[in-house]
Amino acid sequence: MNSKRDLLLPFAIDKWGKWVGPRDVERGLACDCICPTCHDAVVARQGQSGKVVWHFAHRSSVGNSGCGEGAIHLLAKEVLEESKDKCIRLPGGRSDDQNFLLDVKREVWINLAERRVDVLARVGHRSRTGHVRGQPASLFPYEFLGTGTIAIEITVTNPKDCEYVNDMERANISALEIEIPPEVVFNKFMQRRDGGIGGGVKSVMRSIVLSGGTNRRWLFNRREQLNG
Repeated sequence: MNSKRDLLLPFAIDKWGKWVGPRDVERGLACDCICPTCHDAVVARQGQSGKVVWHFAHRSSVGNSGCGEGAIHLLAKEVLEESKDKCIRLPGGRSDDQNFLLDVKREVWINLAERRVDVLARVGHRSRTGHVRGQPASLFPYEFLGTGTIAIEITVTNPKDCEYVNDMERANISALEIEIPPEVVFNKFMQRRDGGIGGGVKSVMRSIVLSGGTNRRWLFNRREQLNG
């Protein structure tokens, strides 16, 4: 499962426009769902042997090789756009620092970088003041430290390259890459017949993009450049 062609479709859009997983719908064409990427009809594959990962498949396999990765991108960006005022975990910093999304827009063109970014977010930063080691952090109030603009890129199989980093440095905009590798998708969204996850598809993706631990890295951090 190393190429776009091998990446199965972990979720779909039902007839009410809701993101769903294969465990949320009836089997086969009775699921009445479409692919989030190409909008073709899909069938829910719910293997009974316990060996086949539950997923969606296109009724017609022609021209749908990139839809699995495309669906992950679409859902992650939609979840971020809907997460205003929620905290997002950023690499580095103290464990009790808080970074919260103030404004989020999808697919934004950056003139100085001469490229489009997946998400452009204005992020607020706050940290506890006067915190003494060994004392409960809750005893110390948060201090608002200001805001900053961050480009957020969603990566499934193709990490951003040096050209992207150079472009964001030229634009002087911090850039964060959130990796959602196929194995994470399979573990979180694709269910065997005896499996199950808590919460809906969006809530699971929200936990990945907002609070995932090791699946994110700075491509360019303007703060580090200023403090260097």
